[in-house]
Amino acid sequence: MLQLATALQQHCRALGQCLPGLLAAAAMVLHKAAGPLLLGNFSVLDQTMRPYQQVLDGLHEALQCSGCDDGVLRGSVGIRLAVVLEQQHELNRARQVVQQALSAILAARSDLLRHLDGAPDEHFRWISGSRTQANSVTALLVAGMLPSEQDLACLHADALLVQQRLELAVGLREAASRAKVKQDQLLTTAAKRDKQADIFGARTIKDRRADDAAAEAAGKAPASSAVHERQLLEACGKNPYQRALLLTQIAAYQPDTTRQIAALKEACTLLQAAQSSEADIFNAQQPPTAVKSSDPPHSRPLQPKVLRRTPNSITLTYWHVHLRGHTPAVRFAAYCKPTGAGVALTINPTAMEYPGSGVQVPLGSQVTIEGLQSNETYTFAVAAYDDEGQLVGELGVQSPPVLMALPLPLYSCWAHILLTAACLRHWTIVKEAASVLMPRFISISPARQLWQAHPMDLLQLQLPEVQAAAGPLLRLLVQAVYVYADHVRHLQHKQVLGHQVAGAAVAAASKSGLAGTAASRVMLLQLSESQVPAQVAMLEASKRLIAAMQVAAIIGDEMLVEEGALRAYNLLAPLLQQRDVSPLLHQPLAALHLALAAVKDTAPASLFGHLNQRQMAARATAAVSYWLMRLSAPISPGLMSAAVAGSLAGVVGRQLQPAAAFARLDAALLRVLSTQTGTAAGGAAAASASAASAARASPWPGNPAAKSTRRNTAHDSQAAAAAAAGPSGAMNIK
Repeated sequence: MLQLATALQQHCRALGQCLPGLLAAAAMVLHKAAGPLLLGNFSVLDQTMRPYQQVLDGLHEALQCSGCDDGVLRGSVGIRLAVVLEQQHELNRARQVVQQALSAILAARSDLLRHLDGAPDEHFRWISGSRTQANSVTALLVAGMLPSEQDLACLHADALLVQQRLELAVGLREAASRAKVKQDQLLTTAAKRDKQADIFGARTIKDRRADDAAAEAAGKAPASSAVHERQLLEACGKNPYQRALLLTQIAAYQPDTTRQIAALKEACTLLQAAQSSEADIFNAQQPPTAVKSSDPPHSRPLQPKVLRRTPNSITLTYWHVHLRGHTPAVRFAAYCKPTGAGVALTINPTAMEYPGSGVQVPLGSQVTIEGLQSNETYTFAVAAYDDEGQLVGELGVQSPPVLMALPLPLYSCWAHILLTAACLRHWTIVKEAASVLMPRFISISPARQLWQAHPMDLLQLQLPEVQAAAGPLLRLLVQAVYVYADHVRHLQHKQVLGHQVAGAAVAAASKSGLAGTAASRVMLLQLSESQVPAQVAMLEASKRLIAAMQVAAIIGDEMLVEEGALRAYNLLAPLLQQRDVSPLLHQPLAALHLALAAVKDTAPASLFGHLNQRQMAARATAAVSYWLMRLSAPISPGLMSAAVAGSLAGVVGRQLQPAAAFARLDAALLRVLSTQTGTAAGGAAAASASAASAARASPWPGNPAAKSTRRNTAHDSQAAAAAAAGPSGAMNIK
């Protein structure tokens, strides 16, 4: 395999000129043979990174030289290789690789749109990059979108993110290089001045300090390159998708919080504008209805029917309607102008300056207008003509502004904003992005009282939406839900700190003899505030995590499933520390137990952090099983033994209902416990002791035996789980 990769890398140019088909076939063979290796590496910390990079180099060169038209393969290989090169600080080569991948993705997306010629939904498929839409009506219009179309759109977003990040890194490196040159010049000037002391006299201590301060200030590397950022924003033009993604990358480079929040808020505003623009175009592309009697006497043509677009061209046709009061139309012509340029669109030389515009063609045919500027918006209209070439009526209704760029999946962009805001700890932005992303996949029913319904039952995973979404988008959704759980932990931490401060203030007031004052009574009321809303919020957050674990299981990522289980257990840990553990915890613990028991550990062992996460998952499984047995049979040790032994069939009575509800607490649970804890469970009593021993030995904060030493380690365990998740931290590539 490695020999084939080396041979392809060395001879790909010669083979690409004479035998491109053979070269492409050899690349496919290498990709298939290297499948386990490609799945087992995501960063330079992975064990087999060296052969992984060698295979990627060979694949990329072979696919590039052969002109392979598989955009998904070329894009995923290029993005992977660019990320590896970025981690090794080979920024210039990484830029070249990701640009080649981006070109292949754009070409493949354009080819797919051209192949839709004649399809009944071709006038809808170009509008959006995903089947996941804001409402079911719009989603039905693009229900025929192929999985390859969605995958390419997600890869397009990933490639743009990598490219933008590389461009910002290069700009920062160039700015640091310029600062270093300026510093060297100042130091050289100061040294030259010292050598000329015999002529001009020695420098004073004040002069030396001033020169040293100036050199130090000149040598400071900037946190961001404002000039480079402006250039990149100008290159995005009016493209809201690219600008939003670029702003998420710019926010990470900003030195102060205000600029970070401003960049992320602008990104949110751009995505909202993009959503509104897509909705307007969907409405404009609806088939026309019959002419209304209330229409004016001189009706004009409707908005043009746009069939497809590329970054530099658009293909449209004419909605055939009868124009009352005029001779029948037999031809039509299309006109366009940049949005916001001068007055409204009219039939004049300016509207016909692009190739294809103003050309009369028969009704029923298509018109392609070329030479349009990428990332610019244009408005279009059509005019009808009779058989003598005379205008029938007037110029038709203008279309909404149409962006000359291929669309990106909006929900993927929202997920990127959420992930960036969470890394920067801007929870307001996280909440705003989550309010758009999550309701489409996780529905929320109206709130009910605790005695009427379990809080977790109010949230349900929308399986039809999950099945329609692209795999890369689902991976982003899982990551977004996982980091959104940190928002609940953040609120919980603030609440704990608030109670600690209030408690200290009350204690101080009591010592100073002010315990009876109004201020102290207010503090006491704050201390007696109900904890139920916060606990319900933790249960709801755990249900989101469980739903995300289901999605991770659907896409087949076991490490993401384990990470979700660890995060959910850490979130539930404060509730398990209560004196009376609520039976409401039975449902999330049972779900965690089933999820952990279903993991088959098929993830490659070469992934960085894999062993650490597996160890934590094993300990979590034991602790979850321990708590399940406590909640399932809380009556007596005899009942616990009966429940563990699975001998509930001959026992009746209302007292056994909690244990019977946990139907899986039987021999299967004993096998899981013996596997995870290394204990041979020979009987019911031995199994119970094994679970209790495993829980006592576990450092999980929910373990009652470990409260004194691991009181505040829930966040640490969660951070370790996030660091150990190899694939979950990588780009969304196949």
